[in-house]
Amino acid sequence: MHKITGFLLVSLFVTSEVYSDNHAQLQGAIETLLKKVETLEKKIEQLENPESLKAPPQANLQHGPRVQKGREKIRVKFGGQVHRVVVHANDGKRSRTLHADNDSSSTLARVVAEGDMTNTTKAGAIIETGLVAHSTANMDIATGASGNDFNLRKAEAYFKNKTYGSLHIGQGEMASDGTMEDQDMSMTDIFVLGASADLAGGLKFRNKTSGAQGSQISDVLTSMDGLGRKNRIRYDSPRFYGFSVSGSHADKDSFDTALRWSYDKGVKIKAAGHGAKLRGKWDQFGYSMGILFPQGVNLHFGVAKRRMKDAERKKTPYIVHTKIGYRKSWFDIGETALALDFSQAGHIDRDGDRSQAYGASLVQEIASLDSEVYIGPRWYALHRRSEKLKKIFIMVMGLRLKF
Repeated sequence: MHKITGFLLVSLFVTSEVYSDNHAQLQGAIETLLKKVETLEKKIEQLENPESLKAPPQANLQHGPRVQKGREKIRVKFGGQVHRVVVHANDGKRSRTLHADNDSSSTLARVVAEGDMTNTTKAGAIIETGLVAHSTANMDIATGASGNDFNLRKAEAYFKNKTYGSLHIGQGEMASDGTMEDQDMSMTDIFVLGASADLAGGLKFRNKTSGAQGSQISDVLTSMDGLGRKNRIRYDSPRFYGFSVSGSHADKDSFDTALRWSYDKGVKIKAAGHGAKLRGKWDQFGYSMGILFPQGVNLHFGVAKRRMKDAERKKTPYIVHTKIGYRKSWFDIGETALALDFSQAGHIDRDGDRSQAYGASLVQEIASLDSEVYIGPRWYALHRRSEKLKKIFIMVMGLRLKF
């Protein structure tokens, strides 16, 4: 570079001798040319040293990504889903089309952060929030679907070890949660989840004589799926020959245990059982099993009962649920699932009550979008000694999109 500069200066000097009468103009040209040479030298130096091109840290914060990871060794994942349904409901007197969020698997957002403590131990945290606009749990033919619910589903820390199992601390699933529902391999659990009333829990039965509304579906029908989500501490053992054991303790001295088993050699089998205690209210025991054959035929069965602490309750509440389904990839976009199901519950709200739910479901997977669309009819019935009640019918169309 210095040779280039010297050559240019010599050339200019010779030129200035020849044109001495324009000395002032040549002097200005020399100064301009020297500035350009200096700029060129800096650019060449920057190309030879790429680190000099990097902006200072403050500039990166101002002009770089708005969301940045707080810890370099922590892996952070964002996810969630949107789950909407259109429900046409008839309670024997009135009909109404409602737009709601499916309470069986509601709209939510999730953040998961995880890091490696050692080669065999991971530690992490989960924050999950429900973002529900008009839940099916609250919809009613008389008043329509209503209510926006922003609820904290999970706020927990966890440790996982391949040899010793996992420990969860904070708001999250109890050990018994899922033992009556997660064994369903029909791929229609997005539509019908065990014996739960989530899909139409807010709808009310009408008296056949007076037409007055009474108990709602969620009062008399439940999947008895353990203790749900609570502030708790939970331990899960590692799997041993397909078996794992879980236990948890929550606020108000509620606790539960669960045993799970899975098998996958041609035929897939999932089974689970639980014992749970909701202090001052009831003790509960439940069991369920799901089977998926290679041809796509699948079965799900569950049964559970409660021992009530209320001295005035003489009967034992119970539920029985069964489902038969078929899965097949008829279309390139994903699997198609068909299923028929029937549930019966007794003495849930009052002694002597007997409720039923049954229907059909069609679910189409959209694999490229990790999504499902579905449609199907359902009927709900309540038999009560003191009054005669009309059945409730619903036709549901839904969409769940995960991200």
